[in-house]
Amino acid sequence: MHHLDTVLRLVHLYPDFLGSYGQRGNAQVLSQRCRWRGIAVERLELSYGEAIPSQADLYLLAGGHTAGLAVVAEALRQQHGLRKASERGAVILAIGSGLHLLGESIELSTGERIRGLGLLPLQARPSRCRRFGPVVGQPLIPIESPLLGFEDHQMTLSLPQGSQPIASLQLGEGNGGELRHEGLRHGRVWGTNLRGPVLALNPSLADLLLVELLGVLAPLPLLAVEHLRERFLRELPATGGAFARR
Repeated sequence: MHHLDTVLRLVHLYPDFLGSYGQRGNAQVLSQRCRWRGIAVERLELSYGEAIPSQADLYLLAGGHTAGLAVVAEALRQQHGLRKASERGAVILAIGSGLHLLGESIELSTGERIRGLGLLPLQARPSRCRRFGPVVGQPLIPIESPLLGFEDHQMTLSLPQGSQPIASLQLGEGNGGELRHEGLRHGRVWGTNLRGPVLALNPSLADLLLVELLGVLAPLPLLAVEHLRERFLRELPATGGAFARR
């Protein structure tokens, strides 16, 4: 059941600082899929340093370069808005280094260790190789379509036993390790390594986030998106089915 008063309040955190890989597209996808269903959206973009409101419904924290992660981590810890929002049941989607920032710690290739916000039970550490290329995964969350996207990072995530990844990978490396899992769901906090923006290629994932806030949603098939997904899968053989590393 729709429990929001009048509008869905969406906050995009620091797109000026953590806005690489077209991450504004994720906010656009969520907003538009609400509007097509007649649900009003109030969208707020916060620049680095601005106070984070705790009363919004959905938060996006995107990825960026590692050079500024320590500064962003400190800002997130000093402010209490995102933590309070999580405690009251808001949905949070963290992508790339945004996912790492919501974990317990980030170790950089320089040896520097950054304390995260601790909303996700994970630790991020540098990998020996860069993970770069397409990703195809069988979802471990209640969506029927394969999870598709691209990854470009050099981190391995350590997750505790019993964690809930969002997909088991057929192509790509995701979190790293032998299990070939991608991302993490912990309560209403979601994280993924997939760039793109990920929600443009996976509208069923966008709707799953909205369902947590709005309840059952009417189907919203988009032929253009289906064609895009089919093309993505069709062109995978051109890579030789291999995962590029450099």
